[in-house]
Amino acid sequence: MMRNMRLIFALCFVLMLLMAGCSSEIERYTKKLDKSDYGSLQAQQAQKGKIISFGTNHVDDNQHINHTVQYSNKLSGVIASIAGVADARVFLTDKNAYVAVVLDNTGRGYAKSNKYIMQDTSNINNMAPNTITNNPFSNYISVNDNTQLTDPFKQTVADKVLEFAPEVEEVHISANVKFMFYMDEFAQVAWGNEPVDTYLKQFNILVQHQFANGMIMPTSLNDYRNK
Repeated sequence: MMRNMRLIFALCFVLMLLMAGCSSEIERYTKKLDKSDYGSLQAQQAQKGKIISFGTNHVDDNQHINHTVQYSNKLSGVIASIAGVADARVFLTDKNAYVAVVLDNTGRGYAKSNKYIMQDTSNINNMAPNTITNNPFSNYISVNDNTQLTDPFKQTVADKVLEFAPEVEEVHISANVKFMFYMDEFAQVAWGNEPVDTYLKQFNILVQHQFANGMIMPTSLNDYRNK
């Protein structure tokens, strides 16, 4: 009888170990996806089959000839709250949304290749002294080439924009810090209670250069206004 009890106890112990092992394996593969890792395999798989809601680069078309433009303080705050985004400037036109961001280490995998990432932007003024008049975004992370932003990251940003502005046709996103400087100047216009539409021509030059290979170089809006 005692022998049988010992055998039963041993079998129960082994069974408990097996169940614990299975439990740990289940937990290993059912952990919540780290939504800030936009370059993960899970994030890429989640992207498959999903309708792309961000704009692609257009060349020689009218997508970036906007007729109205306004700054969205609300959307700028919403996008700035996304994992990996340090700050954002969002503008809405009659058909597009334009999103400029700088990034931080609260997220990862937002770029396809590290060679396009600029970790320190404090010397950006020296790179373009005639066009950049301020540097409020030093030491943030910049991705110089828009095409190198990963689709899951762009999808996350675009989905947030369309949640609050469903009428938008396309969402164009850039993490290029120089573009962010220019967009910040337009935001300052709005913060000063001046219509951004007043500088629509300069805004269109900027977005055409950034997203459609526009040949006209943008210049500092502050310099333009002070002439």
